[in-house]
Amino acid sequence: MLPGRLDRRIVIQVNTPTQNGYGESVPAWTVLATVWAQVIPVSGREAVTGGQVIAEADTTFRIRWRDDLLPTHRISYAENLYDIRHIAEIGRREGIDIVAKMQARAGTD
Repeated sequence: MLPGRLDRRIVIQVNTPTQNGYGESVPAWTVLATVWAQVIPVSGREAVTGGQVIAEADTTFRIRWRDDLLPTHRISYAENLYDIRHIAEIGRREGIDIVAKMQARAGTD
């Protein structure tokens, strides 16, 4: 893994559910780690669903080896959120490829 290619900062988030005022469990995402990554776009498309434009993109994030990453975590990068779909080890604990899917609605916060 060439360190010079890890030129983007990504935030790995973990879901730590909390309770709202009604006692219901609600998702609350907290930062697990902020790491350097190589961002590799794999594919993408746009579709109109329910009168809204939906953008979908598959992206691979290549990072240094970590042993605390799970598919239930998510990634925040460039003001978008990515759900982790697959985690693959590179070499022998040299690095990790994280395949993730971004789903963001155009024109929403």
